[in-house]
Amino acid sequence: MVDAFGFLAAFISVVGWGSYLVPMKKLQNYDTFYFQALMATGILLSSLVIVLIVGEFRLSLLGLLCGFLWKTGNAISLVAVKKDGISMAVPVWTSTSIVTSFLWGLFFFKENFSSLLLGVFGISLLVVGTNVVSLTGSNREKSKTGVLLALPAGVFFGSYLVPMKISGLEPNQFLFSMALSIFVTGWSFFLAKGAKLSRSALLNGLGSGVVWNVSNFSSLYAIALLGLSIGLPLTQDSLLVAVLWGLFYFKEVKRNRGKAQVLVGALVMIVGTFLLGFSK
Repeated sequence: MVDAFGFLAAFISVVGWGSYLVPMKKLQNYDTFYFQALMATGILLSSLVIVLIVGEFRLSLLGLLCGFLWKTGNAISLVAVKKDGISMAVPVWTSTSIVTSFLWGLFFFKENFSSLLLGVFGISLLVVGTNVVSLTGSNREKSKTGVLLALPAGVFFGSYLVPMKISGLEPNQFLFSMALSIFVTGWSFFLAKGAKLSRSALLNGLGSGVVWNVSNFSSLYAIALLGLSIGLPLTQDSLLVAVLWGLFYFKEVKRNRGKAQVLVGALVMIVGTFLLGFSK
């Protein structure tokens, strides 16, 4: 029964993290800094609801740092998606974040691996898959700016939970602090840029934030019930959901050969995530 709940939590996380950018892509004209500020609002509001339910209210400086790191990565990632689309940008930052977190665990936290060779092989597959996706022939007209921006976004995404691991506190105890920091950082970016408010993006932005936060909370349960070696790689399958949205709903890649190339690259990356997880 525990495993069943763990797989259900992972499934919710996969679908949500693979879909939370869809409301943004459905907008015709939007400012990414305003959208990410709305996302931050949705994350804070949904976190307050979760805190009231689970009763884990706590303010932590390291939790605030977690939120700042994630929000910075998110601001960069939204620009990447606007530049080159979901099917191009998401695979790049997903693989980069997994490699980054792997390196943190190996060199900084000195985590033990049952097979370091298997982990290295998994990383190699991630790199290969990323190149297959980002070099899709039918997307050569793209600026590639989004792909380049997705790299630093992935570094932030792969590092944002490092403060939590340093603290030794439970993930639930970071939820409100992280959400509060995301909210403050998101609106600070917005005010610094001087972007304008827009009613058309209101519901989409709030909805994206809620979906992301529910998925984030679900991922914590997946990891707690299934363990890091199973739960974490499973949640990274959100990449495939994001790619499918980009290919078949938004028609970001027109030719069948390009679609096949993106799908093959994404599948190679997913195999890499599983190998990386089982290397622990």
